[in-house]
This record gives sequence, C-alpha cells and structure tokens, in this order.
Amino acid sequence: MHRRSKVLVMVLVVAFAVILGSVVLATYAIGNEDGSNRPTSQWLANLTDEQREAIEQKVQEMREDEANREEIRAEINAMLEEWGVEVPEFLGPHAHRFRDGRHRGMLEFLTHSESVELEGTAVVLFKDMLVVDTAEGQIQIHLSRAWTVNGELTMRGDLFEGGYLSEGEDVTIQALRADVVHKEGLNIYFLLGYEIVDDTGVPAFAVLPFNIETST
Repeated sequence: MHRRSKVLVMVLVVAFAVILGSVVLATYAIGNEDGSNRPTSQWLANLTDEQREAIEQKVQEMREDEANREEIRAEINAMLEEWGVEVPEFLGPHAHRFRDGRHRGMLEFLTHSESVELEGTAVVLFKDMLVVDTAEGQIQIHLSRAWTVNGELTMRGDLFEGGYLSEGEDVTIQALRADVVHKEGLNIYFLLGYEIVDDTGVPAFAVLPFNIETST
C-alpha cells in the first residue's frame, strides 16, 4: 500500500511538471494574455502607454508607406534611444523571424536562458518530460520530439522503448534553463534538454530549429 501511494505521488508530481511546462511554453509562444501581438520583452514593458502608442503609430505609418523591416527597426531603435531606453540586442540580422507570430516566444526563451549541465539517474519519460534524480533532488526536463543517436533519427518515445535509456541509468544532460519565478524562498524554472549522454558515453542530440554553441 505504501509503495502504491509513493508511485501515485510521483505520477502527480510529473503530471504537474508537464502542466507547468505547457503553461511556460504557451506563455513564450502566444505573447500577451490579451491575445495581442505586442512583444512581451522587458524593454517594452518599461515604456509608458504613450510611448507604446507612439511606436505602434509609427510602425503603422511606415507600413502604409511600404517601409521594409530594417527601416522600421532603425526608426524604432532611434525612438528608444531618444527616450533613453536601452536598445534591445537580438540574435543576428534574421532574428525578426523569431519575433513574429509563434516564434516570438522562442526568442524570449532563448534570450533569457543559460546552458547548464545536469547529472543524475533517469527515472521515467512521461509524455515530453524526462524525470531525473539528481544530488539536489528530482527534476523534470522537457525533451524535443526528435533526436539523433549514432547518426540515426530517433523519436522521443523510442529513447526508452528503443533501449537507449533505461530506468536507473546514469545520464549527463546539457539543457537550457530559464527562470520563470525567482524570489526569496521560491525558484521555478524550465529546462529544455538538447544533449543526453548515457552511461556508456553515447550521446543523443535534440533536433531543434536552432543551433547551440557554448564556450568554456
């Protein structure tokens, strides 16, 4: 009976982690709660209502004049500098693609994340969450749908079912970490795994729409 209760508690914890992960991804993906297309970047949140309206009006006017993206971005940056607002730095000349529609959330996540290395014991793969026991406690790591192992495409569910990982196996995971809530006595964060190394040293790489390069 005690074992059944323990298993039930673990399932409830993992289910909560899946729900939380979905909420975090949805927040990153859909933008503001009111459904508008305004970016949720910190620099924009610091603007006054009048300044935001001025930016929206300027963008609308320039679009009507058939200005391109680079011209609009330069004009907005000039307005921000005039107001004493630090101009945000984006990820290269093509980053505007990530700021539009569903990709805006991805840029927000990448901008506020850092690469971390995690070591522990694989517990279970529940939907898109890998549960791992570490020295600091149990954590949940979001895994992408597709991976490559030994140069072969492997779907997420097959990492366990195909024998690459097994319950109780030691693993080392590289992940992107972004804090959702960070305050005294409470820290909620989201982990996106992008590389797994099993106990035999065989790596698995996540198939992602971007590349990750870290420096030592």
